[in-house]
Amino acid sequence: MDDILQPCELGQTLFRFFDRSDLAAEYYDKYIFEGGTFGDVAARKGPMIIINATDMTYGIRVGFTQDMFDAICSDVSHFPVAGSVAASSAVPIVLTPITVRNYAGS
Repeated sequence: MDDILQPCELGQTLFRFFDRSDLAAEYYDKYIFEGGTFGDVAARKGPMIIINATDMTYGIRVGFTQDMFDAICSDVSHFPVAGSVAASSAVPIVLTPITVRNYAGS
């Protein structure tokens, strides 16, 4: 957590496309999930894990599953676990929403 408080890290929050949730995702990726993706989780052959977040537009629950990623023409196995955890914990006002790119129609 010390890294987030460093002046150079705080400066990143001033940039429009690098918000507090991006800092949280970067921290989780580096110190907790070690760059792990959903593909890495699936390869471990353990129980199925579904991380949920809320779609800010419609206010509905969204699970980070292949079914959801099929709707946006993407592959969940390449998505970082840290990004989904950051999206799940993105409490309005405290943290900014995480954007998941939609490839449908392209």
